Amino acid sequence: MQNAGQGAGQVRTYDERDQQAVTFEDAVSMWSLAAREVLLETAADYHAVVTYPQLGDAVQESTGVRTTKSVFQWVDEVLGRVTAECAARDEPLLSALCVRADGSVGPGYARAVVAATGRRPTDPDEHAARERLRCHETFGAELPPGGGVAAMPTTTLRRATTRHTSRGSATTTSRSPSASGTSTTRPTPPPRPARAAARVPGSPATPVTAPAPKAAAEPAPAVCPTCFTQLPATGRCDNCD
Repeated sequence: MQNAGQGAGQVRTYDERDQQAVTFEDAVSMWSLAAREVLLETAADYHAVVTYPQLGDAVQESTGVRTTKSVFQWVDEVLGRVTAECAARDEPLLSALCVRADGSVGPGYARAVVAATGRRPTDPDEHAARERLRCHETFGAELPPGGGVAAMPTTTLRRATTRHTSRGSATTTSRSPSASGTSTTRPTPPPRPARAAARVPGSPATPVTAPAPKAAAEPAPAVCPTCFTQLPATGRCDNCD
């Protein structure tokens, strides 16, 4: 067999006890058997679930067979085999107990259900929730009065995401005036006084006085329409009348 320690960066699947290479098909077969045991233990605890990375770590630890591949590259195949065996045994689908960090099942769940039963679930998460409750009922979980309920996914952020968000919030808070209770709004400056009229260099700095308003123009005197002489106060022309 080929030694598993060769080729840095090369994908390796190997037995950690002797570092000898293991074919990927053999590894998946061993991991599938181990996964069933992990999921049976999970089913015995009401509303317990296991995430994909947790299952991947558990089956590698249990079998001693490890791989440098990401768990998301092979866990669906492992769960597909678990699903097929459950269907063959007429059991609830243990694969429903393996979920993502937010409690939902991945796309591989629906594919495994179709392959094992020939029926595609309309809503994979709702289907998985019902199967999880059936698993708890079948495999010995202590159920609450009334028989328990099917647990739908809940929004649960990964710890790393939460820490990242907290750091981001702290940064934002340190920059946010409202978070510290200190307002950074600047006071409105007072209006500037009107500029004085410009003066020619060398001229005295005397204030400019506005010119006095002009008096209203006097009305034009009345004239005789015949001789065009100015009429007296009587309004009768002395020359023509």
